[in-house]
Amino acid sequence: MKQIAVAYYLSKKGNCAQSVAFALQQKGWASNSTLEEMAGCGAGRAPERMCGALYAAIKSVADPKIVQEMKARFVEASGGHLSCPQIRAARKLTCVQCVELASEMLEASHK
Repeated sequence: MKQIAVAYYLSKKGNCAQSVAFALQQKGWASNSTLEEMAGCGAGRAPERMCGALYAAIKSVADPKIVQEMKARFVEASGGHLSCPQIRAARKLTCVQCVELASEMLEASHK
């Protein structure tokens, strides 16, 4: 799943949120409408300026406990941040790394 999301992102076919949503769609875990919905969620435009990759990931998880675990892992990896502008400013994770991390967490949550 991670490879699918990263390839989509690096090919510039979509933003970080769309890349995670595309990987979900390829796995059969999301619909076309999810991909379209994520078009406006990259570059800090997700609700609360959350990282779009993380936002796409948590939107597909129903269990609140797993959502909290995903957020906690993201905070740890990003140097304490969930928002795109803060993550970029901290320079702990690149956008590609955010896509990788969100995809890895998603795949683990679906096992």
